[in-house]
Amino acid sequence: MADLSEPNFWTGLRPSTPTNIPYIGRSKKLKKLWLNCGHGTLGWTHGAGSGHAMAQLISGRKPPTDFRFYGV
Repeated sequence: MADLSEPNFWTGLRPSTPTNIPYIGRSKKLKKLWLNCGHGTLGWTHGAGSGHAMAQLISGRKPPTDFRFYGV
């Protein structure tokens, strides 16, 4: 049973990039590191599409959208 005598508030951060364009692709410094982050408040909305694009990139296929990192 939950102890409701003391409320415990929680909020999650929704980090985004300075340009609000998420980082999707291979890291420039660590070639074995792939990034799919920085969606801000649209992470849940864009999750399926960016996950699909990430799978295409990792498997060597080209997604229909150019996912180069802008300003990084």
